[in-house]
Amino acid sequence: MASKNGKIQRIEQMKDMLRLGMDRGAILEELSKTYKVSRATMDNELKVAREAIGSEMAAKEEIRQTNLSEQLKSEINASIKSDLELDLILSEIAIAGVTVEEYVKGEAVTRGVTPFEQIAAIDKLYKRRGSYAPLKQAQTDTEGNDVERVTKVEIVPPVKIDGD
Repeated sequence: MASKNGKIQRIEQMKDMLRLGMDRGAILEELSKTYKVSRATMDNELKVAREAIGSEMAAKEEIRQTNLSEQLKSEINASIKSDLELDLILSEIAIAGVTVEEYVKGEAVTRGVTPFEQIAAIDKLYKRRGSYAPLKQAQTDTEGNDVERVTKVEIVPPVKIDGD
């Protein structure tokens, strides 16, 4: 039982040394002063310690990714604008009621909206409102009743041309 506890203790010490950034040679040299175990045994235990640290790091990374994705989802949901807010922002741009902050050569510069940006905002507003959608016109009579479209196809015999 003492050897099993010694093995667990050695592996824990190896994990601590690996976390400190020590390499194989330094770890084996340090532990060979304390423990009378063969190099092959220490190499096997070092392999176990590396695998344990790898699984610990993978678990930490998974937790970090989960927290990051939850945080991203909440930030994205908080920043999503309603249709009314988007229309208001586009209208402000269209009437040049906003200023734009840009970085030119590392310095912040405030400027008005360019005509191109105004046209793009107006275009986006028209698209959002469906102004560019094709018109649908019903075929009706003078009283507004639907009229069925009748298509007549007539097959005629070929006509001889004088040159043939």
